[in-house]
Amino acid sequence: MQDVPKGVGKEAAKAGADAAKAVGGVFQNLKSGKGLFGEELTKKYARKAIETAEEQLAEVSEEMRAEEPAKKIRKSDQAVKSAAPPPKPEYTEEDRWSVTVAETGGGSPLEVTVRPTQKASLLLKAWCGDNDVDPNDCEMVVRGNTWKTGVVDLSDKIGETGIVDGLTVTVRGK
Repeated sequence: MQDVPKGVGKEAAKAGADAAKAVGGVFQNLKSGKGLFGEELTKKYARKAIETAEEQLAEVSEEMRAEEPAKKIRKSDQAVKSAAPPPKPEYTEEDRWSVTVAETGGGSPLEVTVRPTQKASLLLKAWCGDNDVDPNDCEMVVRGNTWKTGVVDLSDKIGETGIVDGLTVTVRGK
């Protein structure tokens, strides 16, 4: 461990080093594409998170060298803004969205074109029919970079569930 700057306790320095190791592990997972939002989006947000973290570390280092307390990280709101979910999309009766429905453990994904004004139950029934599964035995879950996540209410219109154009929806057993 390096020398501890004046005014910073050794326990605080060790806690900081441990936190840096943990954050480094998270960033490594993000950089490798193992994130929750698909490889492309995960890498995009990982780059932004790494850039923000590097800026924050540089600012804290400067404050420590100047023997000023690191009370705040000036650019920390950048990370929050970049991770914010997109707004709910606007849609019309004529719109068509490409959606992929896939089973949690793999299975055969089903790529379909839907209207956001159709009932979500139709999407589940299409996947179940293609995979010989009873629709009463499973549910759809929305995850990823969308305005609403969680279990889909099958009585809602597709456009009201968090499903958006280009998204992969997960099917799992109840």
